[in-house]
Amino acid sequence: MTMLRPAYSTPAQITTAMKAQAALTGGAKVYAAHCAYCHDSGFAPSITGRDMPAAAIAGIVRLGPGGMQAFPESQVSDADITALATYLNGLPAAVKSTPGGES
Repeated sequence: MTMLRPAYSTPAQITTAMKAQAALTGGAKVYAAHCAYCHDSGFAPSITGRDMPAAAIAGIVRLGPGGMQAFPESQVSDADITALATYLNGLPAAVKSTPGGES
């Protein structure tokens, strides 16, 4: 039987991995609470997998461009935006559908 080595061998690597996982979990919660209603329904464009810097996402969240609602820090904290950016950038880009329903 072959033994697999753990992907993380030092306490620092484990801590880094745990923080990244927590950000993904937190980012998913932020997305579900504030973004998914419009961005998953087709009402607003998909925002996944665009590899945008957290600062750019923060500007969008705070200013609410176009018809998007602006979210003040009292609704979405800076830490939530950082977690959201990590989550969004970790997802694959959305596949655009053609009018015939094919991807």
